[in-house]
Amino acid sequence: MVLSILRRTVSCNVVSSQRRYSSVNYLTAALAKDSKPIEAPLYVKKKKSTLAKQLRDKIEGLAISTKDLETKFWLEGEDVFTPQEMNQAQAFFNSADVELEWTIGNYEEIPDVKYKRLDSKRKSTLDNLDAFSKTEYHENLAKSRKTFGIAPGLIRTLPEVLLLGNTNAGKSTLINNLLVKKNANKIADYAYVSKRAGFTKTLNCFNIGGKLRLVDSPGYGEFGDEDQGTLVLDYIQKRERLAGALILIDSEAGIREEDINILSHLQENEIKHDVIFTKVDSVISKYYSRMNQLQKGSLDLEAFVEISKSYNDRIINHFEKSIESLPYSQRVFFSNSMTNKYTKTLSGYKQIRVAILQNCNQFQIPEEF
Repeated sequence: MVLSILRRTVSCNVVSSQRRYSSVNYLTAALAKDSKPIEAPLYVKKKKSTLAKQLRDKIEGLAISTKDLETKFWLEGEDVFTPQEMNQAQAFFNSADVELEWTIGNYEEIPDVKYKRLDSKRKSTLDNLDAFSKTEYHENLAKSRKTFGIAPGLIRTLPEVLLLGNTNAGKSTLINNLLVKKNANKIADYAYVSKRAGFTKTLNCFNIGGKLRLVDSPGYGEFGDEDQGTLVLDYIQKRERLAGALILIDSEAGIREEDINILSHLQENEIKHDVIFTKVDSVISKYYSRMNQLQKGSLDLEAFVEISKSYNDRIINHFEKSIESLPYSQRVFFSNSMTNKYTKTLSGYKQIRVAILQNCNQFQIPEEF
């Protein structure tokens, strides 16, 4: 099936530096040149009311979590991750060395694909030589393991997991969360995160601990590019090492036509895949935005908790509508890579780590005694 999902990238308007600097100069020129120092007013910190403090403290834990959403929406009878799987997955990702192995804009230039093509061409040339033209040099050349300048490690066969999603669905942000090491002070920028939709233009392959590869792909949809679409489809249809795919859905935007098309394409090509709803924190913040107004009122704690339950019901209904629009029953995950006053911690990435290792058959099965 030909997938027509990508459009030309639209250019963004930028403010010229000349105009910006002239505005700054105008602002500074307009400031009064008064030599007498201005005394700052004495700031007295106001004490928050007991009720407001109680409400603020109650917020944490009231909002629905990604774990709650998974419990609600996982398919009936579906296996839940065991503690052993969770522990193994976290131990692996927390200790694994991560390396950006290659960045490619054309499928044929992927290192092992390029190697096979050049090696096949060399063998064909040698095979077509007539017997009288062959020398000892040609015989040694046929037996040699020439790599054509490609590092042997890049040719090594490892299972690969592909990340797919509409432009600005949060692929790069999720990668950074998946690959952060335990007790790290900050998230390493393995994948560059841009505020501009459609920033990722190539396939970017990360080697994870020498056991598997995670491949970030260009986003499809409004800000996608036709060449990028060809690259991704070639990878899906031709890549023998592809062990599974993760399709990222922007929770705020919901399921779009492009998402349904790519899901159907993966299904037709019999590729294992999971759906991940990203930016869950944004949806929670949207429905809990009235908390600020409620805190200023005279609402008692009991009524406050009851209203929070109604917010959670609305959030569940929001995701129900999205999941119902999936073309077939599918395991779904929920992730937030950012935090706010209602969603205090990053979540979802630990379960996704398990799914990645499952797809790549990397779990160590304990021996039975």
